[in-house]
Amino acid sequence: MDAGSGISLRFGASGARFEDLDLVAITHFHTDHGAELPSLLKSGYFTDRTRPLVLAGPDAGNDFPPLEGFLSSLLGPGQGAVRYLSGYLDGSGDLARLERRTLDHRGRTPLPVYGADGLQVTALGVTHGSV
Repeated sequence: MDAGSGISLRFGASGARFEDLDLVAITHFHTDHGAELPSLLKSGYFTDRTRPLVLAGPDAGNDFPPLEGFLSSLLGPGQGAVRYLSGYLDGSGDLARLERRTLDHRGRTPLPVYGADGLQVTALGVTHGSV
């Protein structure tokens, strides 16, 4: 869950492998929850992963962009801050495609996000400060 402060260090220290990830779920776009997503994706740059990676995140709220806007500002070809990783948006450049799931943060009913091998992940909108 989330890709905020320290994920790169802790992910590597745990012995986890990018190619084993099934889901990255960003709860909201405060920097301590999403700022290290490019670092996590960069770790996949050095793998042979070909299957898509599910990336779930919220739609727009107040001063925060929707998941697609967040990804565009980071990875967008031609304008993204780390546009050399733009292949994650469409699976080009030998990078795994991000299978994006934008979730309605206003929903008060659990929404399915991911399911496999008996594991079901759902999301539920909550109020969190200005988000």
